[in-house]
Amino acid sequence: MRISGEKVRFIEMPSAELVKYLVDVQRPYLLKTFSTFSICGKMVMEANATEPGARLIHNVFEKLGKIVIDYLEQDEKVFFTYLEQFSSGKYLVDLPPRLLEMRKQHTSIKHLFKKLRVFTNNYAVPKQASAALKLCYAQLFNFEQDVLKHLFLEEDVLFPRLLELNERQVN
Repeated sequence: MRISGEKVRFIEMPSAELVKYLVDVQRPYLLKTFSTFSICGKMVMEANATEPGARLIHNVFEKLGKIVIDYLEQDEKVFFTYLEQFSSGKYLVDLPPRLLEMRKQHTSIKHLFKKLRVFTNNYAVPKQASAALKLCYAQLFNFEQDVLKHLFLEEDVLFPRLLELNERQVN
């Protein structure tokens, strides 16, 4: 049991507990904070409407919004349902290709966040920005960090464990 304020050690966390954390804690949190990300994105686009790259920022926000929501929905409908089959001890032939497809989605999301960083100058707030706009830039940064943490936990912690378990079930 975790003591309040104690750091969570995800790398040491058992796989079943990690999946439960991703499903029950992190995914709902990302969905909830996505609405703030969307509102802040609109404010940043409006604030940069006269800038030369305004259209590019708009396109990145639209793509990022769509791909993140699609990804989180697919996580719930496909991947976590798939993990239930896996946890019952079945060897899953299509596990490596499924994880490869998810890694491609991760790469797309990371790429769009990199573009957003470039277009917003690493979330640098314009000098004469309002307090609300300053808060929006901070929210964008925080949302990016939260999504990247989710992707890291799946890709660098959970996926290798799943592949190893799957291999053990074959042998």
